[in-house]
Amino acid sequence: MLNNLKSCLNPLPKVNVNLSINDIFKPIYSVITFLGLFPYSVKLHQNKQKYTIIRKSIYVNSIYGVSMVLTINVFLVLHIREMFFSSDSSPIIDVLLTKINYFIELVIVIFFIIVTYVNAFVNRHKYVKMLNTIMSTWNDLSKRYKNFGDLRRVYYKVNLLVKCLFLIVLMQCCLNFLQGDRLWRMILMYISFNSAQTLQFIMVLFYYVTIMLLVILLANLEKQITQLHNKINEDKCFVQMKTQTLTVKQIELLYNKVFDAKTEINQIFQYPLLVCFFQSFYGIVNEALNMYQRLVVEKCATVYEIFNHSFWITFHLIKVFLMASSGHALKMKVRKIRQAVLDIPTEVHDVRWYMEVFI
Repeated sequence: MLNNLKSCLNPLPKVNVNLSINDIFKPIYSVITFLGLFPYSVKLHQNKQKYTIIRKSIYVNSIYGVSMVLTINVFLVLHIREMFFSSDSSPIIDVLLTKINYFIELVIVIFFIIVTYVNAFVNRHKYVKMLNTIMSTWNDLSKRYKNFGDLRRVYYKVNLLVKCLFLIVLMQCCLNFLQGDRLWRMILMYISFNSAQTLQFIMVLFYYVTIMLLVILLANLEKQITQLHNKINEDKCFVQMKTQTLTVKQIELLYNKVFDAKTEINQIFQYPLLVCFFQSFYGIVNEALNMYQRLVVEKCATVYEIFNHSFWITFHLIKVFLMASSGHALKMKVRKIRQAVLDIPTEVHDVRWYMEVFI
């Protein structure tokens, strides 16, 4: 599995012509499967272009998921005990109010982890159904129009974000083990807090990838609709249609498939994203308040503390940006498709064509 992940981090596609939806999804799939966030392992059949479930994989993936949740929760209890009942104080959390805020943030993060894993196992069949809907829609569109430019752009973004994930993990390790605390306390903080934050970022990245796949489908639908536009000659005013262009009815059916995939994504990610939004905004306010307290009020902030607070504020902002930008991109594509459909001329067509466009 690690070898597959390493091969997926190649910044350029091996064969640009054969770039597919699976190439975009594969890097994040390798990560979430290794962490047990994707209960069923899947296999892509090249002939049918369809994902099939490997049934026995749920046992191994369940072990990964349960082990991850139990480990984080056990270290969370030990971390809280060390934080409130230890005789020596930490240089980061040394006052009661800061400890309480830090404790609340820990609880929210762990609550997110529990909700995410439970939600993943409850909706494990919807994961595969969502992927097959996206794959089948892309296959239907690629038969008539292959826009590999959109695939390459998203492919580069996904690989860049996966690399950023490993960079974030490295920076978390450096910040955690450079704070000058005892080794046992640093281990507790990393496993109970940093690893939980990393899992949250991975889930947000998973959501971002699925939404961007929908954006690719909508972009190709938009191209198909623009090909439906009549090319009216200024002198003769005749209609010239491309033979391989989809009809309005076919575009409607494909759009409904994309809508069904979006419905599945909403059902899968709604609860984890709700907790993630709350925790991200709470973390931004909390870290900014701590930085203000050390810089302005106490005027005794160290370089490490400034860099640490800045890192976590930026980390939370990245999560919010990924969720917001993916939603905005999807909304803009839907708006462009709506406008493109309304721009289809209907003067030289019959009543049925008119009703297909406006109804």
